[in-house]
Amino acid sequence: MLEKIYSYKRIVQELHQGVLGKYIDDFALYLQELGYFKNQLRARLTVIRSMSKWLTKNKISLFDLSDERLSHFIKIRKRETKRFLQRGNGKTLSYFVDYLRSKNVIPQSAPAIPANESIEKITQAYAKYLAEDKGLCVSTIKRNKKCIFDFLYNQFGKNKFNSKKLTQNVIMIYIKNFKDCHNLKSLQVMVSILRSFLRYLVMMGEIKVQLANCIPAMPSWRAVTFPVFLVKSETKKLLRSCDRRTLKGRRNYAILLLLMRLGLRASEVISLTLDNINWDLGELDISGKGRKHRMLPLPNEVGNAIVSYIRYGRPKCLDRKIFIRSRAPHRGLNNSSSISTIVRRALIVAGLKPQQMGAHLLRYTAAMETLSHGATLFEIGELLGHCSIDTTAIYTKIDVVGLRELARPWPIK
Repeated sequence: MLEKIYSYKRIVQELHQGVLGKYIDDFALYLQELGYFKNQLRARLTVIRSMSKWLTKNKISLFDLSDERLSHFIKIRKRETKRFLQRGNGKTLSYFVDYLRSKNVIPQSAPAIPANESIEKITQAYAKYLAEDKGLCVSTIKRNKKCIFDFLYNQFGKNKFNSKKLTQNVIMIYIKNFKDCHNLKSLQVMVSILRSFLRYLVMMGEIKVQLANCIPAMPSWRAVTFPVFLVKSETKKLLRSCDRRTLKGRRNYAILLLLMRLGLRASEVISLTLDNINWDLGELDISGKGRKHRMLPLPNEVGNAIVSYIRYGRPKCLDRKIFIRSRAPHRGLNNSSSISTIVRRALIVAGLKPQQMGAHLLRYTAAMETLSHGATLFEIGELLGHCSIDTTAIYTKIDVVGLRELARPWPIK
């Protein structure tokens, strides 16, 4: 494998003779499968070559290669190399260490010692409940677990978790202190998570009193704002901002169409796989919140954009997700923020400056477009995957024609 990357035999021999020599070829092949080209492979293997020399010089065996020693090596390399040679060092070493661990060449990293084992145990059980019973996504579970850990650690510190010490007074003091340091949105999210956890404790028999009912509702004025959306001329500008002659442009064009035509959430776009498309029936199987699935029709415009991306823009890889990183490593897009970043950049290129710049802007746009064509709130709710009609009701404020029919005449004296 190395002979295809390097033209100098001396470098190939040097790589093969080092401590890491017998693993280099397979690792280079692994990087190639991730989508790295020849010049990128040389850059990535340079740091492995340097580490091999360092291990040999310091007489460190692979079995003694720990996270601390890796961090020490990266510090040394930063001092000894120029900045452009340091780019990607940490990521390359991370890939290489994971590869060696998968082959049992070096030991698995020791798990981090939790700040409080009893709190970690209860929050881990809560996270498992959220995953298995509630069907929440990984990022939401991670956020909720951290929120509850912070709450419990604030109450118990290093002491053992004791559910009997959770009282209404303790909870209200924590909420008050949290309110002084955070904005209203963060407060609302924290209170919602805290209620969920307290109900979980009742369900598990840890506490008998339904403390969740003791927490007052946080002020919410969602109904005073209008949904931010794009009009038809703006959506055309946004789509024209994608250069469909490029691989990334084809991908971004398909993503924007899914958001503005079908009103998908960013998380739903991320989770789309090749298996979710039924080409014969022209349908998309959407996996929404809480493991809820809905079947949506696949418009010709959207289907053609996806086909164009898959045939002429999607990198070859083993990942079944539809939308793949344009740069190596070729894997599915990381998270919902990746979709919002694509939308925000497209808006900037198109010269549009709406109040909201994320992926949800196009979800609102899809809802308003559907409403303008005479769809009912129930139909819009089904398209967007809403569980309650109250969530969809916000769009009635934009239906001026319908509101005029409900308006009472102004009294004339």
